[in-house]
Amino acid sequence: MRRVHRLVIAAALALTGAAAVHAQGSAAQPPARPARVARLMRASLAGIPLTDAERTALGAVRTRYVARLRTIGEEARPAAARLRTARQARDTAAAAAARAELRAERQKGGKTLRSALVDVRAALAGEHRTRFDQNMLVIRAMLAPRPRVKGAARADR
Repeated sequence: MRRVHRLVIAAALALTGAAAVHAQGSAAQPPARPARVARLMRASLAGIPLTDAERTALGAVRTRYVARLRTIGEEARPAAARLRTARQARDTAAAAAARAELRAERQKGGKTLRSALVDVRAALAGEHRTRFDQNMLVIRAMLAPRPRVKGAARADR
């Protein structure tokens, strides 16, 4: 079970291509959380004991998508930096343009992630697909937009 758990974590981390970068000389910072894609992959495969064939197939899915997701993340960094700079300068027009560009990059990443999840599901055996689908229902419920009450303080910050 531990071996399977480690493999799932390794596959999820490899899919994201995320590397934790810590500030030098700052021991007071909390450890970095895994990237969103890694957490999503880990949650989608939770409770599924993978067979050797499934591990091999998931490895192929990882190699197929890791470069794509890494490229999308790198393409979004300049837009995020422009948005941050525009907000700090209180330039609403530049912020709106940067926000639209960043939104487009995030949508591209979302499409790629959805296709990766479809391929992950296809790599699983029938009984494991059922558990995967249950996990995805839970994930979708957590990611669903929450209704906002006008004038109420935001509790999710």
